[in-house]
Amino acid sequence: MLTKNYIIIKDEESNNVIYQGHNLVVLRGRHILQQRMLNIGMYKDYSLTHFGIGNGGTDQNNMLIPIAPTENDTALYNHILYKPLEKKTSLSSTSALVELFLAKEDGTDLFVYTEAGLFASDGVNYELYARITFPAIIKDSSRSQRMYWYLFF
Repeated sequence: MLTKNYIIIKDEESNNVIYQGHNLVVLRGRHILQQRMLNIGMYKDYSLTHFGIGNGGTDQNNMLIPIAPTENDTALYNHILYKPLEKKTSLSSTSALVELFLAKEDGTDLFVYTEAGLFASDGVNYELYARITFPAIIKDSSRSQRMYWYLFF
């Protein structure tokens, strides 16, 4: 049984796994959870609402070498796009699944992304909750991709 947050990225048409790995809930993400649970502080009204992808997650000289996220990260290093979450599902009393979808028309005709993030919002402001980096993934206008982000509490 998994006990760490985990992401699986799949090609939508073939259902082939493109990448899978663990992500990091950043300090601000932990602050959001704590304040939400206690109903205090500036993050008490935040919930997970969006995800983003970017191309700042790897070594500048080699897009196949990810640079690990740090707990002090507050944003994607070089965002490409942000989108609302497609679906949130409670799997058990201690786990949830968030589904994210990159449609064929999302982004430019051809781009590479190397990082993804989950964002919490109060409807006005957006804060990074979790971040993952990975070797370069190519996305073009001929394919869609789906991300399954498993959260454990």
